[in-house]
Amino acid sequence: MTQQTLSMSVAQFEAYVVRALNAAIAKRDLASARLALQQGLEKVPGSRVLRDWAFLLNPAWQDTVQAKNVRLRPPNASDADYVFGCFTDQAFMRLYNPARLATPPSREQIAKALANASFSLVNSRSTDWIIEKRATIPGSSQPIFEPVGLANLTNIVAGHRRAEYLMGILSPEDRGAGIAITTSLLIFDLVFNRLGCHKLSVVVMKDNRLSQDTCLSLGFVEEGVRRSHVLHPLDGNWIDCCDSAMLESDFRGNSRLARLSRRLLGRDVTG
Repeated sequence: MTQQTLSMSVAQFEAYVVRALNAAIAKRDLASARLALQQGLEKVPGSRVLRDWAFLLNPAWQDTVQAKNVRLRPPNASDADYVFGCFTDQAFMRLYNPARLATPPSREQIAKALANASFSLVNSRSTDWIIEKRATIPGSSQPIFEPVGLANLTNIVAGHRRAEYLMGILSPEDRGAGIAITTSLLIFDLVFNRLGCHKLSVVVMKDNRLSQDTCLSLGFVEEGVRRSHVLHPLDGNWIDCCDSAMLESDFRGNSRLARLSRRLLGRDVTG
């Protein structure tokens, strides 16, 4: 920080740091943004504004997280064909994100977005992962991971430490293999233990009873129904959606998640 900042009020200094952050992000320089943020927090460690920025710029949002048989990794431009296949699969999108059914992005749009994926959080308050399952190559002892679906955290609100969770498995035969539960445990560990979220929400179409029951079995609490919340872009019908959420305190006190995480992740993530 410069000599000029020494005479600033806290509010002026916060504004000064935020301008530096925005300038660095506009130049696609996350390293400089994080350095400016670190220097700002050293001067005013209690700043709510800067702590909110620290929440958004936490590198863990784009980390690869892994269990023995499931891995979540941030997508890159080489995943464009797979992601395009997901977005143009109507059966998958009907469950994952029906609002995108009518206007799926082109492969070129997806490739461009994936090339800029490291900036998706600060630009759109959303971040994605490719869900992969462990597989083996015949004749080889080396395991590989192959893509089976998508996971997303969106509607991220730094000031309230909350996010909305979406997850979809492309092939029906993979949906009963424990991949969805393991994926959710990895996401819970990330958002509550590493990112410091207070609340994780899910919005499920009311007629998708299996997904809603799975959410409730994992410890989400149903908070209400959004009546006629989504207009189906293909058949024109209005769809009710169920709102459910998990607070950090729900997560910490969930003995079933403790047992599941010990079995599937090799550790209790709720403690």
